[in-house]
Amino acid sequence: MEKEFGEFLNNWILNLGVQESIAVYVKLGILMLIMIFLSLFLLFIGRNIILNTVYVIASKSKTNFDDLLVENKVFYKISFVLPVFAFYIFDSIIFQDFPKLHPIIESATNLVLLWVIVWSLDAFLVSLRQFLESKPYFKNKPINSYFQLLKIIIYLIAIIFLISILIGKSPIYLLTGLGAISAVLILVFKDTILGFMASIQIAMNNMVSVGDWVSVPQYGADGTILEINLVTVKVKNWDQTISTVPTYAFISDSFVNWRGMEESGGRRIKQHLYINNKTIKFADEELIARLKKIQILKPYLESKIIEIEEFNKLKNADKSELANGRHLTNIGIFRKYASLYIESHPMINENMTRMVRQLQSTSEGLPLEIYCFSKDKAWVNFEGIKADIFDHLFAVAKKFDLEVFQKPSGSDFQNAFQLKN
Repeated sequence: MEKEFGEFLNNWILNLGVQESIAVYVKLGILMLIMIFLSLFLLFIGRNIILNTVYVIASKSKTNFDDLLVENKVFYKISFVLPVFAFYIFDSIIFQDFPKLHPIIESATNLVLLWVIVWSLDAFLVSLRQFLESKPYFKNKPINSYFQLLKIIIYLIAIIFLISILIGKSPIYLLTGLGAISAVLILVFKDTILGFMASIQIAMNNMVSVGDWVSVPQYGADGTILEINLVTVKVKNWDQTISTVPTYAFISDSFVNWRGMEESGGRRIKQHLYINNKTIKFADEELIARLKKIQILKPYLESKIIEIEEFNKLKNADKSELANGRHLTNIGIFRKYASLYIESHPMINENMTRMVRQLQSTSEGLPLEIYCFSKDKAWVNFEGIKADIFDHLFAVAKKFDLEVFQKPSGSDFQNAFQLKN
């Protein structure tokens, strides 16, 4: 059929009086013009008829997947296949009189067709990834890693076909030689392979997700995860900088994921203040009378005094010596006050651990630790709640004749020296 059409066109040109040596080039020019018009016609059909029909269908469908395909111009890119494919089919007719030129044109057509296919597949994968990310199940899954791997595979296959087109060999011929360079490929794609395996473990064990607050001290990362890729994980730090952490670091190294705290009922407050040991003493009647004026302490003091008096009477304790029997201390009352204060605080979660405890005494004094959970887990609000609690405790400690320890400064030494003189 191709040969008959070529002979017919050649005879028609010769009948017009064109010399035989020139008729071959005239024939080539006519066929090229026909091919150009055919390609433009097919492109017009693809752009104005097929694409418009697809856009109408996409706008009326319930799913948003086709909308993403339109948004990422998948159908627009596919429309280029029609003219390229037409040229691929008819190139043997156009260049039948130029056997040396035909393989070059055929290879060039194959390269363009390969580029259009890869270009369209890339846009399709982007649309599919965006569609899956919009689904609740895949919301926090590192699916971007898998799509990056798919793209790498597609590009590798495309490179194999590209080389096979350029050297004129079958792709199978190249694939047989991959075994010999597999060690080199493994070395080149070491991070990719490690990242892929790490992504699988992260997804299966739900170790981290996009939006999680993580701390990875080895890489200076402390913030929320922006993106989980095949090779790296992007973390937006609290100082607005971006840290890039290798994906496999979340498998090989230790890190902290604060998701448990964010999903729980509160954020932990664990902080202590140091009480000067020299100010710790037994509470006398005057101090107790003064502290009874504090509303949340009054019931505790009244019940505690009765309990202590009954105990001392039972043990027949000699009250002339404070070391005998039981007595209230200013540090004990203050510890109880701090406990009652955080229990009554509206921003402290009453369903989680609340505790005020003494730690091992140090050279800086007696540490009194506040342990509780803030209802508000937002960083700024949490810091405000914690500061309010300790502002109050620092200020109220003087009411208990207690002094919060502070290391002496230069002015303290200067004042002491002046008093001595």
